[in-house]
Amino acid sequence: MLSRWLHDGELADAVFKVAAVCPTKRMSVGVPQQELPSMCRHFLRKLREKTISEGFTVRSITCLIALPLAACCLQEHANLSPPEVHIARQNDAPVQIVSITPYRNNFLARVIVKNNTDRYVQDFGVTWTIFRPANCAASGRPAPRIAEVSKTGVQCYAEDRRWWMLPGRGGSRVLLPHEQTYINWRLWLTREELAKFAKDYDARKLRVQIGIEHVNYGNKFTNRSGPPDWVNETVGRTNILDAEDAMKQACAP
Repeated sequence: MLSRWLHDGELADAVFKVAAVCPTKRMSVGVPQQELPSMCRHFLRKLREKTISEGFTVRSITCLIALPLAACCLQEHANLSPPEVHIARQNDAPVQIVSITPYRNNFLARVIVKNNTDRYVQDFGVTWTIFRPANCAASGRPAPRIAEVSKTGVQCYAEDRRWWMLPGRGGSRVLLPHEQTYINWRLWLTREELAKFAKDYDARKLRVQIGIEHVNYGNKFTNRSGPPDWVNETVGRTNILDAEDAMKQACAP
């Protein structure tokens, strides 16, 4: 069914984007199906619409993967250096970001986190910021200060992954004490977004920093009306999560 979106053994980004927002329902075991379940037909219809609306083909997706940021679909800002996602140092954070793995066109496709406490974690917030380091204006004009570009925060949970669930639709659960797990396709940062930011902010280099903003404890999901159990004020109130790292990213004047 998905052969149209399969290239070199890997599915196109559109498949995961649509799967992340399509409703799912468990199929009855041992009950013969005369046709595709309605949720599957709905998924395929939305996937075709997504492909048409974004103009994605296997060739264009391959172009985004194989060529550097300055080429193919992003020719407008040819001097932009591909950014490295920097994990901010947070020694006191109950939940730590261990690593980040990009996949295809998403720099934040898989994020591995670890609960460093003896407590259950109900949810936690992940925030990433983008800025242009000092002296990194593409036009060559003087730019001695850091230019703040963007800041995004996402509420995250441990994923409940079961065999019948589509990618990105695994449900949510609490994070167990000292558990390490990964989060797939909940955070998004694409090359197109970065190219647009580079153009809008006259940047030949952008830096991405990511960290944990807050953590809520609990062994089950509850509605919370008060403040989080743990908050990192630096991540919550500023656009520079690691000042030392930001200074090291300055371009030569």
